[in-house]
Amino acid sequence: MPPSRRARFARPLSWPERVKLLLAVPNVAAKLTGRQLFTAACVFAPPRGLSADEAAEILHAQGLPRSANPHKLVERMAQAARDSPHRFHALAHERFVPFGFWTTELVETFNAFKIPAVTEPPPVTPTSTAKKAPAKKALAKKSAAVVAPAPPAPPPAPSLPAGPAFVAATPRVDGLDAAALSHEFTARDDGRAVVLRALRAQALGAAQQFEELLSPATMSGVSSFPYQVETVRRVLRVFRGRGILADEVGLGKTVEALMVLREYQLRGMVRRALVLVPAGLVGQWVEELASKAHVTARSTDDPAHRDDLDRFWNADGVVVASLAYARHARNVDLARGAPWDMVVVDEAHRVKNRATASYKLVDGLRARFLLLLTATPVENDLEEIYNLVTLLRPGQFEGPAAFRRDYVDPKDPTSPRNRERLKSLLAEVMVRNTRAQSGLALPPRFVTTVTVTPDERERALYDAAVSLFREHNTGAARMATSTLLLEAGSSPRALRGGLERMAASGKHGRALGDALRSLRDQSAKVTATRKVEALAEVLRAGDDATLVFTRFRDTLAYLAEAMKSLGVTHGLFHGGMDAPSRRAAVEGLRDGRTRVLLATDAGAEGHNLQFCHQLVNFDLPWNPMVIEQRIGRLHRMGQTEPVRVFNLCAKGTIEDRVLDVLDRRVQLFELVVGEMDMVLGNLTDERDLEDRLLALYADAKSEGDIDAGFDALADELLSARRGYERTKKLDEALFGRDFES
Repeated sequence: MPPSRRARFARPLSWPERVKLLLAVPNVAAKLTGRQLFTAACVFAPPRGLSADEAAEILHAQGLPRSANPHKLVERMAQAARDSPHRFHALAHERFVPFGFWTTELVETFNAFKIPAVTEPPPVTPTSTAKKAPAKKALAKKSAAVVAPAPPAPPPAPSLPAGPAFVAATPRVDGLDAAALSHEFTARDDGRAVVLRALRAQALGAAQQFEELLSPATMSGVSSFPYQVETVRRVLRVFRGRGILADEVGLGKTVEALMVLREYQLRGMVRRALVLVPAGLVGQWVEELASKAHVTARSTDDPAHRDDLDRFWNADGVVVASLAYARHARNVDLARGAPWDMVVVDEAHRVKNRATASYKLVDGLRARFLLLLTATPVENDLEEIYNLVTLLRPGQFEGPAAFRRDYVDPKDPTSPRNRERLKSLLAEVMVRNTRAQSGLALPPRFVTTVTVTPDERERALYDAAVSLFREHNTGAARMATSTLLLEAGSSPRALRGGLERMAASGKHGRALGDALRSLRDQSAKVTATRKVEALAEVLRAGDDATLVFTRFRDTLAYLAEAMKSLGVTHGLFHGGMDAPSRRAAVEGLRDGRTRVLLATDAGAEGHNLQFCHQLVNFDLPWNPMVIEQRIGRLHRMGQTEPVRVFNLCAKGTIEDRVLDVLDRRVQLFELVVGEMDMVLGNLTDERDLEDRLLALYADAKSEGDIDAGFDALADELLSARRGYERTKKLDEALFGRDFES
């Protein structure tokens, strides 16, 4: 190539050269995150375990000024590793998945600091210089606008082992746009453009290969187990994105579905996704998407979605919708309107009957990928599995009559015939992992109910709150007085705070306003609850780190005062705190600087608290699923110690009655994690349990009516539990370990 042509092009920098130039930028240590600093160190380190201290030494050796406090560097990198332990382990040991993503991030930083490219001067001999001097001068003027001046030569190669060759992880592919591609391939060849084009080329070539999973490195708070990784690979490579995830309860079907979703999103294959779930699980799915997969979803729980229904159902992104809401006549056409790239149906046994509106909704959706999640694919009849498979692959079986003829024992609808042939066909669309295969077993949990007897003033205040609800339980007043009833079950402080806010709002009619002010004055005379004494007894019984849950911020403030008076070190954790403050509160409990963490339900969302083994529910949500979600913050995969749970309640309250049903009569807290969902899913009344209890108290004429209502609820829950246990045995007998990943 002639020298004049070669002078036009900048030499692409190697990764060590890029990072060394980056580390030389003034005050760069303050501009890079802990994650970016650790990634930069990995460029120079061999593929083995790397500690934060070693990373800091490497950075200083490669040109980071010693003025950058090494202790602060180590702590920032260590904190980033604690926030994303799975990713950092993969980065430090394997140098593959996170390395590609995070070095791409360094490309952006490199470009933002406007570090010039390195220009290679043409190799010109003295003779040619003498003969062509005028042309060379003209060429230099012409190329000055194209190539930036060369910086000083980079320092000599480091003595540390050279880093691994850059392995580009696949970013999201945003589709093929002719104009954008044309611009990319005609743009100036600076280092950033070269790298980004290389990444895009790999993305287009490997989008549907699935040789290496990208999703694990993009998720937080998830320790994906080998069986889950294999399940995801099977869904992607064998099922082609359409399958039944039928793992036994508690083995992480949700995590597997999130990994599949993220895998498709990262590869540009999913823009629009719909998640259909029971009404009580909408909020939980929104939280899981946000905290584990970093996906912000629109949901039917958000009242604002009604402001623009067309955008809610048709815009790009992820929608989490209640199955009952989506199948309603007002919404079903909207849900079926535009095609979805992916649909996930949780608790899919709810769509097993093809005569129901739920089945017809899912059958009418246009979706490229479809996942059905259920631990009980068959409950009463083998034809239920036929219906589920037909949603995924119409024609996998000939038809209902032929299915019954070929695969169902005419004497028993739950007994299969031609078992091997049926197993072969089901294996093409279904995976079912078992506890025996996974080798996972949670330590036990011990749940204790602690009932206290309130003093006369506390008892009278609670009774007055119940009376207020019964007298004002229609229209807008019902929402206000039901909230007060929940606050009364938490603490007198929470009730007083609610009353003061409602009385000051002036939004209520005269009769209700007068009643609110009267109850507010009564609440001012009650300053304590005996539940604090019970909490103190729990804390005195041991020295374990303890998580204390409450639903209300006023109760949280009251408990903080109580802990201070008791001399108990404590931290606060609620939704009004910023992320660094919440993280510091958790770390304080983890490292022993505080003994107690006082938390609200909203505050603890998305955080791993398995290092803690003791939980106190200072107040009790009426919905057992919320109680289960609280316990699940500690008692989940990754927990290594037995978990102790203490439920506090005042005698004679609604909370006392709820615990009598859930714990003493039905023993719901004895179930394995996730099984409570299954039991509650078998209830014939789909209303939230909190709504059912409010209706019971609003309509009851006497205490006898309330007793009868709770008796009926207990009988219904017992029946639902027995039904689930029968179904569980049936599915274990039908599928065994034949469908493990």
